[in-house]
Amino acid sequence: MNFAATDEKNGDASIICPSTGQPRRTLLVIASHGMLPHSMVHALEREFPWITVEHRTEATAAFARYHHSLALVLLDPAFLSSLESIHAAQPMSPPQPLVALIEHDSRERDTTLALISSSRTVRSVLPMNLRLDIWLSVIRLMLSGGEYYPPQMLNRHQVSEEQTERAQRPDLSAAPSTPYLPELTPREIEVLGMVAVGMQNKAIAAAFSLSEHTVKIHLHNIIAKLGVSNRTQAAAKYREAATRRTADGF
Repeated sequence: MNFAATDEKNGDASIICPSTGQPRRTLLVIASHGMLPHSMVHALEREFPWITVEHRTEATAAFARYHHSLALVLLDPAFLSSLESIHAAQPMSPPQPLVALIEHDSRERDTTLALISSSRTVRSVLPMNLRLDIWLSVIRLMLSGGEYYPPQMLNRHQVSEEQTERAQRPDLSAAPSTPYLPELTPREIEVLGMVAVGMQNKAIAAAFSLSEHTVKIHLHNIIAKLGVSNRTQAAAKYREAATRRTADGF
């Protein structure tokens, strides 16, 4: 078992593992001592004989050079802040390895989700409470360049995004009544109504399942038909017409 880090210059990147025919690579663990039990290290080396496991207790290890190129970095969350700071000033040498955050306890999933949502380097999460065969399958996926996030975390992330989207969505209940604008088609009136409550082209496109290009064409036609110069003036026309229709009792 090779569990000691080295600072050797990169050797022959084409060194092949005799038993598998695959190029030898390095799996780097950046964590406190004992974070990855020796039994799991043995399991890794049995399952992936072409992998050399290295262990370090400082974030700078991700930027060191190894005899075999880095295939994967397993990172203790305690070292994430330091890694991010170093990465901002000194990006990892290409090809950059996948960095996975070690999840010690699924009860800390909200904290883990917050960390990866703001991270510029982490692209996967490795739960430590999985069955060994599943755990090794996740490692295999990561060594192949695939990303892994626990399904429960993805569900929470989706809920969080939906809550944020709802919070940022304009209050359409405050929109004026649908105006009488005979110059415009029903779709153009709908688009202009969105403009009138402050929605931008991208959001309008999403609301109507259109492309932004199509929304721009609608706005161009709206501006031309109403004889105004820009979207702001067109929105003002919409509100005036809506107010007039409300006053008339329609």
